[in-house]
Amino acid sequence: MLGQYDLVYSRNEITEAFLFRACVGYGNVPPVVFGCHCPHRFIGASTLHSRLHNLLYASPLYTRLAKGVAGFHTISGGDTAAIERQFPDHPVVQIPNPFDAVGYAEQTGQTKPPFAVDAAKFNILWAGRLTGQKGVTQLLEVIERVNESHAAKVEWHICGEGELSSLVSEAARQHENVHAHGHVDRLAMPAAYAGADLFISTSQWGETYAYTPREANSLGVPVVAFDISGYNEIIKDGRNGRLAKTVDDFIEQVKWFAAGNRLHGDIREYIRGRTDHAAAYEQLLGFFRDCLAPNGEQG
Repeated sequence: MLGQYDLVYSRNEITEAFLFRACVGYGNVPPVVFGCHCPHRFIGASTLHSRLHNLLYASPLYTRLAKGVAGFHTISGGDTAAIERQFPDHPVVQIPNPFDAVGYAEQTGQTKPPFAVDAAKFNILWAGRLTGQKGVTQLLEVIERVNESHAAKVEWHICGEGELSSLVSEAARQHENVHAHGHVDRLAMPAAYAGADLFISTSQWGETYAYTPREANSLGVPVVAFDISGYNEIIKDGRNGRLAKTVDDFIEQVKWFAAGNRLHGDIREYIRGRTDHAAAYEQLLGFFRDCLAPNGEQG
């Protein structure tokens, strides 16, 4: 069956690299391109899991397992730099995942809003897995401290489930303006963004590709996030959102928006220019063609 294909595109996970190296053999299949959809390196890794991941993927073991690929397709600048250092003889291209901002915004009217919002208030939306990696602890600190001065002005809408759901539920019991909505179907999220005045992300780990800022921006909603890989590649500070270095800075940015301040320019227009899905597909196809050109032997 493999004879029907010109190229194999696979994730960059170490299990995939092991299978190609030890079981299949790179020389027995068409040229293989690894797409770095699994972060090659977590920026600002603070947990045991993320540190072990970074050690393993930067190790000579991973280098040996993956050296037979024809090239690497990276999503983030952090991964691009790490891969280029580790595999200096391999072609590496950074192309963001295709995202249709116009099409995403058009989905708004296809479902009813998953929850009601008070249009007289400043509605702040957070969406993601309720885990330490996504910064739930930081989220709760932001809520507490912003509420000290802005509780009468803002409403917090938290969408998602996870191991720290109980902490969010407790915050909702303590604060009348905190609403824990649990899981929201992805098809209903465009309508959720449309009802928000601000989207915030408290993620603590760098990501290969941060979807939520793009989704929020496609509805014209500004974003506040920490200045980490993935987010700082799509958020231009002061244009389509704000980037915070610390929790204190994050809180001040949220208060700035809640006070009625607005960014200049059309956020929708900006994100459409940054996420041209047609251009991304064209670039990726060109890279695949380059990888099919005669090259050295695969291991």
